[in-house]
Amino acid sequence: ASNISRPTMASIDKDKQLEYNLAVLKRRDAAITEVLKMAGHVVLYQFNEDSQSWDLKKVEGSLFVVARTTAPRHMFVVLNRLSSQNLVEAVTADFQMELNDQFLLYRNDASEIIGIWFYSPPERAEIAALLQSLAAQELGEDTGEEPDTSAPIEEPDAANAAALSPVDPAAEATPAV
Repeated sequence: ASNISRPTMASIDKDKQLEYNLAVLKRRDAAITEVLKMAGHVVLYQFNEDSQSWDLKKVEGSLFVVARTTAPRHMFVVLNRLSSQNLVEAVTADFQMELNDQFLLYRNDASEIIGIWFYSPPERAEIAALLQSLAAQELGEDTGEEPDTSAPIEEPDAANAAALSPVDPAAEATPAV
């Protein structure tokens, strides 16, 4: 009996999928060198400060955390299934995010609070941990100091956040273009 581990069909398929996704991402941004992690399906919401409620953004699809050769060194990209407008966010030293039971929340460059709902809760936790690590790494490179994690994002009413979780994202109709 041989103790040599052989790749399974699932791991080969996953490797091929990552290779394909990297090629797609590189066509949009030649500076991308690697897919660090991906989530199969996410839906984005934006917190409306006037109405104190969440609005569905017209962005959903696969999310990729990528490494790049130029600044910003790390980004996350959502390849939008609803339009040709993909979401691209830099992960820099001042990237603020928070994880709750339903969403990964972050504040973008325009100071908007965005909630990312993940079809897979384990993917949400893995992506959040990676983004936090990358932001801390960026902060360490910028200042040589430890990151200040004592100032969380002001979280909107949790009842509003819980009410937004789509029950079955696949059941949502795609608007006609």
